Amino acid sequence: MNDKTDLEPKEIFIEVPSTPHYPYPERIPSASDPMGEIHIRGRALRTLGGGNVRWWVLISGWLMFGTTFLITFALVLSSQSYVLIFLLLITAIPLFPLWRGTATKLARRNRRS
Repeated sequence: MNDKTDLEPKEIFIEVPSTPHYPYPERIPSASDPMGEIHIRGRALRTLGGGNVRWWVLISGWLMFGTTFLITFALVLSSQSYVLIFLLLITAIPLFPLWRGTATKLARRNRRS
């Protein structure tokens, strides 16, 4: 009979793979260099716009960026200045990925039910 307790130390070995397998197929770049920062920002906006984030992230984004947009909109209306319309357009830029992500998330939710 050959029990597991009868194994000699030469028979026990562990195989270590030469290249580790990462859970993500693509390497996440470093945000300390300019190109890596651009890549990380694009990846975050793609995730946000694709609806792959949690609800609390979308809601907090709407609260933060939507409030900034509404304050700027009220400022433009009260001052009646055409120059501030550019400021309004700049503050509206973060709302586009939020809108797209919210619409995608709601469409997925409606498809499931």
